[in-house]
This record gives sequence, C-alpha cells and structure tokens, in this order.
Amino acid sequence: MDRQNHSREMQGIIDTIQHNCDISDARHAGKYSMCTFLLKMREYYRWQQGIPLSASMGKDSVGKWLVEHEQYWEDLFAEKYKRLAFAASKHDAFDTPAINTQLKKHQYVYSAGRGIFSKPHFFIGELIDHARQDDIDIFICGDEYARDLVAPPAMLCNGQIFIRQQSIRRFIWEKIEENRWRKLDESPVIRAAVEHGLDITEPDITPDKFEYLLDTMTALESDSALQHELGEVSAGRQLPAEWDEMLSGLAGSQAEFIARAIRDHLADSITTLPWLLDANNSPALHFYFANFTGLRKVLFPQALAAYNDFVSNNSRTALEDICANAFTRWQKETTGLLDYFSPGHCDNTARDIEAHYHDRIHAT
Repeated sequence: MDRQNHSREMQGIIDTIQHNCDISDARHAGKYSMCTFLLKMREYYRWQQGIPLSASMGKDSVGKWLVEHEQYWEDLFAEKYKRLAFAASKHDAFDTPAINTQLKKHQYVYSAGRGIFSKPHFFIGELIDHARQDDIDIFICGDEYARDLVAPPAMLCNGQIFIRQQSIRRFIWEKIEENRWRKLDESPVIRAAVEHGLDITEPDITPDKFEYLLDTMTALESDSALQHELGEVSAGRQLPAEWDEMLSGLAGSQAEFIARAIRDHLADSITTLPWLLDANNSPALHFYFANFTGLRKVLFPQALAAYNDFVSNNSRTALEDICANAFTRWQKETTGLLDYFSPGHCDNTARDIEAHYHDRIHAT
C-alpha cells in the first residue's frame, strides 16, 4: 500500500514485494479456519484501504473486495517469488540482509521470513530506527507499504530483529476490540489500559483519548516485543540446528503449534519475564498475560495462576518463583521435543509429540 510519494525505483520495489506477499497468501490463506480467515481479511482490507482503526467499515464493500481478492489469488498460486531489482543488482526475495543494505540509505526496511505453516512473510516499511545490540541488528519500523495477510508484530529473521510498530498498534487495537465485543468488565487488556489512564469499558471514548492510548501502549509493547525477540536469539543459540529442521517438517501439524509455544516460553523465560518483573512494569505485565492464550496457556497454567495471584493480592512472589524456575523447565521441554525427531520421518515425529502432550492439552 502506497502511503507516500516514493521514487520510481522504490515504487517498483514495493510493487514487487506486494506481489510476493500476494503469492504467499494465495498459497497459504486456505490453511486458516474460516473464522480466522475472515477476521484476518477484514483487518487486511482496513490496512489496504488506509481506513483508520477508529472508523467503521461497510460490510458490502468488504465482501465485494474479499471475493475479488480470492479470485486474484487463484491466478497467482503457481507463480514464483520475484527477485528484487535495484539499479545495479538483483536479490532473491529471501536475502533480507543484502536487500536492507540497499534500502537502509533510503530509510526503508525489509523483512522476509517464515511463520506458522512455514508461510513466507514479506513486508517493506518506513525505517524509524536502527540499533545494534551485541551482534544483533534491530530495526524499528513504522508505516508499512507492502505486507501480506498476516502481519507479525515482531520477527527474528536471519539474525536480525524487526519490530513492526504499525502491526503492534493494530494488534493492540484488535485486543481492545475483542474485549468490547465480549463486553468484559475485567481482563488483562482492561487492566493494562487502566494503568495507562483509560477505562476502555466506558461507552463513549473520544478518538483523541483512544489514539493516545494506542500510541502509549504501542511504545511500551514495542519494548516487550523486543525483549521476546532477544530471548528468541538466545534460545536459538542454545538449540541445535535440528530444531529448525524439525519445525519445518512439522509445518501444519498440531505438533508445530506445540513446538512454537514451548519455544516462546523458553524465550520469555530468558528475557521477557525477568525484564517485566525487574522493571516492575505492571501495564506491560498485564498485556503480556492478555496474550497468554491457546497452547501457551494450556502448557503453562502455573504462570497464569501466579498472575492471578498478583492481580488478587498485589503480590509478585508467585510470579518471581515461576520466573526463577522457568528457564530450566522450558530448556528441558525443548530438548525433550528433539528426542522425538527423526529426520525424514516427520509424520512419526508429529504423531509422537502430539501423543506426549495429548493429556495436558485435553485436560482443560
């Protein structure tokens, strides 16, 4: 999506990246449940059309666009990802470091990585800041000019971290909207917003107050996202090379989701939870547990119980105890997953992992 006047060369790069995004969506959008797909498409339509988060959307316009977009995807399914052509060079679409070398001087940033289902995620956006911590490049991104259906708020890719503030802002908005639809009186999201000075259960919140809340929470959650990705770096250095091979082989299975949730817990045990507690960062702690859903919640109910104790009794003791022991636990579980891995026999690996976690997953 073009949100500013780009040079002719840059507009060509953006169009190529968007085309690659569309190919990825054409190949992978059908892997989501119908409910998830429709929710993602509504959000994607809002981004593509530049509709503010606080504005409503007409059902008819979204529906017509959705049909047209699915038809467009049908023509793209078999296409190959295009190389990115600069004045003096061409680069494979997944060669993120080389492409960013070209883009950085123009204040753009690019990422190409893989997520759930081994789906490629591409985006190009505004480069707000670039820092280096130890040997890790950290890119802070603003407006996004091309992206795919799924926009991860942060990603670790080729040893580089990308914090996508526009996507973080949209993610926060989605969490707030979910609370409003469900008409909740209390939740981690509501607590986080209250800590920032706004009760989102109020019926008539002015756009200015809402935008200020999103700005404030985006800044704080960008820091939390960075801590998680730094934890991913540390986790990756401790895991053997077979981990990525195993994860790729598990693509699309429940075992993939289990493995990703366990690695997320390992990363958070290294950086995110200690950072949240050391900084006494209550708003970010509340929002962290707003995302404690699905398998993350099922696999680590002790953490949620400790958080509930913090809410009820204003005591951090249980959380601190959980934090002190979490790394040992999740390091053991990641190692345990690899015990099931047999190269070339990923169906067996998936079956064995799912069987091992069956009782814990279905006990709730």
